[in-house]
Amino acid sequence: MSRSTATVTVDGDKITVLTEGRDPVTLSAVPLPGSLLEWFLEGRREGFERLKRGEGPGTFFSRHLPVVATVGDQELFPIRLAHKGVGFLPAPNLLDNAIVAMEELFERTSRSPGPETLRERLEGLGAFYRDPENLDPGVLGSLEIFAGGTFTNLIKDPFASLIFTEPGPPYVSFQIDCAVQVVEPPDPRFRFLQLTRGLFEKDPFHVTQPGVKCAYLFWITGITDKTPHPLPDKTDCHRL
Repeated sequence: MSRSTATVTVDGDKITVLTEGRDPVTLSAVPLPGSLLEWFLEGRREGFERLKRGEGPGTFFSRHLPVVATVGDQELFPIRLAHKGVGFLPAPNLLDNAIVAMEELFERTSRSPGPETLRERLEGLGAFYRDPENLDPGVLGSLEIFAGGTFTNLIKDPFASLIFTEPGPPYVSFQIDCAVQVVEPPDPRFRFLQLTRGLFEKDPFHVTQPGVKCAYLFWITGITDKTPHPLPDKTDCHRL
């Protein structure tokens, strides 16, 4: 993989970003509030149950596959948009145990990754998502399975905005702004993300892509509710 020209460090609630040609940027961490965290988890729980019944993922994918916007150096169209599968990481004090649990689950089911083990795999990962206390609310994670334009942008300018939009009504939508840390093996957070994807790598609802080399940690610095709503009658916002 190409060497990153940016450095993102996290110390408590402070996120510092160093990039070539720019003064250091320090941002405050903004953990997901409980209501939004539960919104994400509710979608996963529902999706897992639907997949067990062979009904498809339902709203799970809308809460798992945001559009990720990054900025490159193209003159006319510098914004890069891409869908990325995004999930949660364990709370730091639970990370090692979570990796062991996922490794054991992967070992038990990897020889029969088809429909006969789907329920066991979903229930094993679902146990992780059952309790919000298991999760780190300040960061989202994603394996980079393509290493295309988004990767090129992020190793130079490690900022991204994620937009999650659910089918509606009411078309619930959130923009999450992040500083993005790129991690590689042997980072345990990479290992956890690799295992949770690997559990479902060969299922028909996934894109099979072996040989993944890195992952993104989306450290949350801002959250904006983008759910559409009526404006007051006297608002005149459409006049040029």
